Amino acid sequence: MISWSDAWQKDTPIDPKVLSVGPIDFGGAIGSVVLPTDYLEFMRESDGLTIRDEERYFIGHCSSGSEVFRYEYGWSFSDVIHLSSSFYESMFHNEAELPKGYIGIAQADGDESTVQVLICVSKSSKDYGKVYCWELCHDPWMTGGNTIGLGFVANSFTDFMNSLTTHDVATEAGAREMTERLRDPHNFASWFVASVMQEHHKHFVADLGVEACEEQTRTGLLYALHFGFTIPENQALFLTLTWDIGPNFYEEPEYAAVLANTQLSECDRAHELFEVSPQATENALKRADYMYFFPWDIPDNILGLDEDPEWPDD
Repeated sequence: MISWSDAWQKDTPIDPKVLSVGPIDFGGAIGSVVLPTDYLEFMRESDGLTIRDEERYFIGHCSSGSEVFRYEYGWSFSDVIHLSSSFYESMFHNEAELPKGYIGIAQADGDESTVQVLICVSKSSKDYGKVYCWELCHDPWMTGGNTIGLGFVANSFTDFMNSLTTHDVATEAGAREMTERLRDPHNFASWFVASVMQEHHKHFVADLGVEACEEQTRTGLLYALHFGFTIPENQALFLTLTWDIGPNFYEEPEYAAVLANTQLSECDRAHELFEVSPQATENALKRADYMYFFPWDIPDNILGLDEDPEWPDD
């Protein structure tokens, strides 16, 4: 059940006859949809919503990482139909900007952009009723510059509305959730390639492709763990040098000395790697060997691998 706040400025409830329990025809490319029950009941109490207090922030888990967004206003049902239709019938091209089965329900602001809050209305989808955030982009779905995709927000509209909180609380929660999420190697690699490599190592992404970069980043994580880096932030620093210099940068004596210094904390060691001499970095660059992204092909490698750990068993 949605916990209504006194600070929520309700609009006139919509006529129940307009919002039936069964399929509702949005027309055009959207067609007939069945609105989730909790969202349907919400609109019957307030056709749209404005929030004036500070408890209106939420977390969106985008491909580039978790981000805190500020809920601006909930759309009226009329806006839901017309604005959602614009995602599918673009004036810029003949392709939809969203996968079929999603409609917009609200607008929110991030640090750098305005985002739309969406809800899945495809009854056949496992994501039916779930809430997402999406940075409006005029490129067709997941092509061109529209790399952010959909960011997961909540399992239901009720969970979304009840999760709205202050900026400080959302930021702290987002940081904790992001750290836990990045402990999974696949999540870490996806985040690292999307948020770090797309910004600082575009040539690798262009030459190798996203999938190969993610695979090699996961291999880099094995080296990071070998040297005792278990915190995602520190692993990201290690991986930055892995791609900046080469996956065997640790063989250069100055880097090796830092990595072996047990008197330093994990965080200090990660940052100290960036304080070696320019000559050490130059030496490491000269001896860079990208075969180290495939350690199982290197005899007596430091990871002790004789086969790709991600290769499926026969």
